[in-house]
This record gives sequence, C-alpha cells and structure tokens, in this order.
Amino acid sequence: MLLLLHPVRRDVVVFILVGIVERFAFAVGGTVCHQLPERSFIVGGSQLAICARCAGIYSGIFSFFVTAKIFGFTKNPTEEADGRRKLLTAGLTGAALLTPLAADGARNAFGFWSSGENFRLLTGLLFAAALAIFYKIVKDFDFRTGRFNLHRKDYFVFMSGAGFASLIGAFMANGSGFASFACAVFNIIIIMGIFILFLSFASMIYQKIYELRKR
Repeated sequence: MLLLLHPVRRDVVVFILVGIVERFAFAVGGTVCHQLPERSFIVGGSQLAICARCAGIYSGIFSFFVTAKIFGFTKNPTEEADGRRKLLTAGLTGAALLTPLAADGARNAFGFWSSGENFRLLTGLLFAAALAIFYKIVKDFDFRTGRFNLHRKDYFVFMSGAGFASLIGAFMANGSGFASFACAVFNIIIIMGIFILFLSFASMIYQKIYELRKR
C-alpha cells in the first residue's frame, strides 16, 4: 500500500508510523528497563526502547517463542525415573545459562567493572534461553507423578531459537548504519517479546492452578 503513494507522501507516512512505534515502545519498555542511552544500542540513528541487556532478553524470548510455535515441543510424558533425570539436566542447564547475567550484573552493581553493550546483549540472550528452559520445565513437568519429557526435538527447538536470537542480536549490535525504520522493526520485536513473556507465564500459571483444582 505504501508503495503506491507518492515518494514524498510515503516518507511522511513512514516517519509518522516510526514515531508512533517509538513512543509506544518507550512507554512499554519503560515498565521493564531503565532505558539509559549509554547502555542502549543505536539503530538507524535512533535509540532502542530498552537497554542492550533487556534487548537480548526480550528479542531472545521472541525468538524462542517463534521457533517453538514453528517446530513445537514434545508433549508425551516419559517414565518417572527418566523424567526426573531429564528434569535435573534441564534445570542445571538453565541455571548455568543464568550465571553470566547474574555475575555481570553483580560486578556492575558493585562497581568492579562496567561491561560493554555487546556483552550485556549476550548475557540477555543467555538469560532468555534459561527462561525458555524453565518455562518448558514448569509447563510440562508433572509434579504429582514426576513425569517430564525432553527429547532431541526439544533440543533442536532450543538451538534454533538460540540461532534466531543471535541473528537478531547481531543486527541490533551493528545497526547504526541501517535505515531509520529499522529501529522501529526491532522495537516491535522487543514489544512482542515483553508481551509474550508476561502473557505466556500468566497463562501457564493459570493452567497449573486449574489442573491442581481439578484434581
């Protein structure tokens, strides 16, 4: 539709749409991030709505959500003993992925050092991967029987999500020379990641409460 407009009018429409997305993204991002300019990426000449670390977290959540919807996780329960072993493996993996963000955040908070945006982005992406694993655990683990499923297909979904998230992160980290509307595209991804996180966990908690009441 925009292609049919006169070039000048098209530029005006794009400018207005980009401005609307930016205002909305900063309003939403302000609820979860400090939005400090010195800790944020500049894409297409504009600051992203959230800092580099949060950008890694929420773009990562978006990436894992997309790959999970495309490929899907396994759902059939395993035997009890095997399920508990796989639960332990998944839990330790998730905890390991949380460690870089926790360590870097603590060192920054106590003034031991100040990490760069790229490293903050990386810790955010790893944190998103950990959240995806813990979401899988809480959603599918049967606390009554100890059954839990984690097959090769699930690992493929996690690896695909990690690859997709890394690609988005690389573009964000090197987006200073992009067109002006590129920042709006990444802000949309970030907004979707924020809503996906809270809605997914809220829905999962409601489902678990419903299942417990049903029993």
